Amino acid sequence: MTRNKQYCHVIGTPLALLVMMSFTSSETASAGSSSSTAPKKDVAKLPKVTERIIHFPPQSLGGLYVVPKVCKAMLYGEKEIAVAKDTVKIKIPAGYELYLRANATLLENPSELDKLPPDCLDCLEFRSALFNVDDEQFGTKLLSHVNKLTGLRVLKVTALEPDDVGVSSLKSMKKLQILAVNAGRLEGSCLKDLQTLPALEELDISDNPVNLNNFAYIAKFPALTHLEAHRCRLNKGAIQQISKCSTLSDLNLSGNPMVQDDCAEYLNKMPNLQLLDLTSTKMTGHGLKQLQNLKKLQYIAITSSLISPEALIDIHKALPHTHLELKGPSAPVTKENRSIFAPLTK
Repeated sequence: MTRNKQYCHVIGTPLALLVMMSFTSSETASAGSSSSTAPKKDVAKLPKVTERIIHFPPQSLGGLYVVPKVCKAMLYGEKEIAVAKDTVKIKIPAGYELYLRANATLLENPSELDKLPPDCLDCLEFRSALFNVDDEQFGTKLLSHVNKLTGLRVLKVTALEPDDVGVSSLKSMKKLQILAVNAGRLEGSCLKDLQTLPALEELDISDNPVNLNNFAYIAKFPALTHLEAHRCRLNKGAIQQISKCSTLSDLNLSGNPMVQDDCAEYLNKMPNLQLLDLTSTKMTGHGLKQLQNLKKLQYIAITSSLISPEALIDIHKALPHTHLELKGPSAPVTKENRSIFAPLTK
């Protein structure tokens, strides 16, 4: 998801940037006074470094990384610390977790996952770029082995085309918090099973041919705060269903040209929304001005060619606390504002 964020982000494509937040002088003073009276941490009670011993097969299954949990397990320049082969001993500091980026060997032999302890990994990533997939059911078969790793917190599967049956098999993974299944064959019936996952906070189903009626299941996810639905052919009806998920704070609707100004009435019913990506939709300044109920909205990304200079002023009045990022080509200069840009135009 190409937008500014306050934290590193696992699901999505380009890495996020930091949103610069402003604070009033009173807030700053309050923070300073509280820090002087804050009790000191008891060092003896802090979690110690833990060591995991994992018995992998003789052939490597991929690279192992230790990543900060606060960064949502996205590989953010971390170096590979070990190869997943033979017996591996890894020390994991408090606040960090173990990440396996699978290689072609593991993709060719997914049954090797059945031999691993269910809680030996925290994060697992598969990418089809590492493997030439010919079997249409390959992704679904792969997930039938992945679901044995019930201790996983993060799972990312890109372009391996699992279907709804395969993704539904993940319903036993009660510790799963972040799930990304991109560029697959999901029609969305699996969402009915995924809504039973009590810890699932972030879901990325971008680039899937989701049946729009199945977005009705999104409202029943108990802990979902982040939804990526880039290029899912969303329309007004789908937005209406998504808007019923009151826990959502981060929503990516980019790449859905049927998301237009008439969808604003439903987005305006999502009071907890903080980050909204509308890039490559047909939402214009007229729609953005209707989002006045979103008092927590910090950031919007939108296609710049749909926002006129005049609309920017109105949007700022309607959403004074929201940062608007314009992406793509600049808006055309109209006759009315041509004089403003006269030095730049012919």
